Amino acid sequence: PLHNWVRKEFKWENKKVFSYFGAHGVANDLIQVVETARLFSGNNDILFALIGDGMQKEFLKKKASEYNLDNIQFIDSVPKHQVGDFINASTVCMAILKKTDTFKTVYPNKVFDYMACRKPVLVTIDGITRELIETAQCGFYSEPGDKNSFKSLIDSFINMDEELLAEMGIKGYDFVLKNFDRTELAEKYLNIIASIN
Repeated sequence: PLHNWVRKEFKWENKKVFSYFGAHGVANDLIQVVETARLFSGNNDILFALIGDGMQKEFLKKKASEYNLDNIQFIDSVPKHQVGDFINASTVCMAILKKTDTFKTVYPNKVFDYMACRKPVLVTIDGITRELIETAQCGFYSEPGDKNSFKSLIDSFINMDEELLAEMGIKGYDFVLKNFDRTELAEKYLNIIASIN
């Protein structure tokens, strides 16, 4: 549920929280989030939460402090058993990577975690991840590194009512259940193998 202990402890109550989970490395290019947070400076209704660790974390914190941002929160890596609580407490979850052809063939695990938790997703990963989100109709794709595109999608999410956001999350959950369930996949593979023999 959205109103769990995380919202209370991290002062997320009454805010739309856009969360990122995972590495804070060069490939993750999280400066996009800091620059976008800067565009929303002064809007107390939204918060960007960056959860995790990595070599870029100090640089990102320094930038946020340079910009005097109070709408971005840096949270250290959380134990695996608590990740679900943080995802559930979020309004929208983000999967962010640098613009490179390599990532066009990559499914980040976190996207499936978000979908399994019925959360709308914002991705900056073109290729199969973008295709997944758009086919499932559970989120939006933003061109990597384009802060104006990022901002307009955040605006779209902010302007959605709770029902629409919930509907988006449910679409993602249903899609994952139908297309990525291990039992279902195993059965498909067995049928393929059986048809070859």
